Amino acid sequence: TLYRELEVRCAYHWHPAPRGSGYRSIVNDISTDPALARACGAAGVDPVHLPRPIIMFLNPGDVKVQHTNSSRIEVIVDEAAKQTSAFEHAMNRKQCLGWA
Repeated sequence: TLYRELEVRCAYHWHPAPRGSGYRSIVNDISTDPALARACGAAGVDPVHLPRPIIMFLNPGDVKVQHTNSSRIEVIVDEAAKQTSAFEHAMNRKQCLGWA
């Protein structure tokens, strides 16, 4: 799963701010991040259906998504502000139902 792939990738790169999150990012642009592609394969989803171009920044306590054709960055999870997006609510529901 994507969770396990990222757990291995980020094991020695999980530093609190202000260090950058470049190593912990997931890019779906010209090509699909290998971890994301494997997760899609395991889920039976064709990666061509994923939104492009995006970069997802994974940080301790927050997750942000940037559509690379704009400067807008969407906060998906912000533990410091206790904000969760509709995406996170949907993922939590899927996990509760055993879909994720």
